[in-house]
Amino acid sequence: MLVTCTTVEGFLKNLATADAGDILSKAVWVEISYREIDEVRSMANFQASAVVAIGDGEYLLQVGVDCGVDYNDASQELKGTAEAGQLMRMIDEFCTLKGLEIRPGVIGF
Repeated sequence: MLVTCTTVEGFLKNLATADAGDILSKAVWVEISYREIDEVRSMANFQASAVVAIGDGEYLLQVGVDCGVDYNDASQELKGTAEAGQLMRMIDEFCTLKGLEIRPGVIGF
């Protein structure tokens, strides 16, 4: 089964209902990527995923958020990178409290 959240807060709320031992490898996979819009702009994207065991099965929990645009010009405005960093800190704080590891990448379905 696939569960997709539209916010990191929703992702963490779903993960909070699981015991750490029910989360595959006791890990959350996280990736920040960039998609070039043009020569000057790129879109920062934050993704996180985890596999959670339930009863006889398991489900893939995932979230993907477009964080905003970075400008690679004289302004060097990096709003997307800043937002992605904030989301990463939220995941990191949660994982520290739950005893989970953060691993690079995302799990596909």
